[in-house]
Amino acid sequence: MKKLINLNVNGFRSAVRKGFISFLEKENPDFITLQEVKINDDLIINEIPFLRDYYIISNYALKKGYSGVVTLTKESPIYQKTKFGIDLFDKEGRVVVTEYEKFYLINVYFPSGTMGETRQKVKDVFLSIFYNWINNFGFYKPYLIAGDFNIAHQEMDIHNPKGLSKTSGFLPHERKWFSDFINFKHVDIFRHIYPDKVEYTWFSFRANAKMNNKGWRIDYVITNRSFCKFVDNIKIVKDFDFSDHLPIIVSLNL
Repeated sequence: MKKLINLNVNGFRSAVRKGFISFLEKENPDFITLQEVKINDDLIINEIPFLRDYYIISNYALKKGYSGVVTLTKESPIYQKTKFGIDLFDKEGRVVVTEYEKFYLINVYFPSGTMGETRQKVKDVFLSIFYNWINNFGFYKPYLIAGDFNIAHQEMDIHNPKGLSKTSGFLPHERKWFSDFINFKHVDIFRHIYPDKVEYTWFSFRANAKMNNKGWRIDYVITNRSFCKFVDNIKIVKDFDFSDHLPIIVSLNL
């Protein structure tokens, strides 16, 4: 059995200060996918003794203190890729692909559109690019996608669907994109295993949102259909506050 942990850390340094490494030491995952690391080189990761047992595959944003994704893996990747070939998104550090003996792992951080119309347009472009990129990549093994999609898909994935229906992250066209993406050839693992469970992965730091359970499920583990059978379980971990997002633990029967 293998274990994957996914988390948007909202700043790697911040998550470390809040005890994230102790959590990792206890769980001892085989794969770690992190988004919004907000660092610009591997130095701070290499300084942490526990993480020295992992290969680091990173894609940092050119802008300091912004975005960035990192995959940490105990298994040496056969292949890795960190670029879409689209300059705007390559500069923002949005994706890491790693290939292993039995599968591919895609670590992705979708743009947010909450900063205004311009960034929403950027997000919409990313949705189109990502859909086509996955479709045309040429995967010859099953694959798993882990990351922050910045979209709550269904009404049960957000605490106030009616009131937030015009808010970026729950816009009708974003939700349709997600439905199309899933229906194409993918499985939302959490919803597959727990079709009726209401749990969230992101809570605003404002207004005691977590305490009041006013959250969004915007972080996902998604597989193509042939990989679904290898996922034994998935869990959203609620007991910690490393970030405004919650860790997701996935058990893989590989």
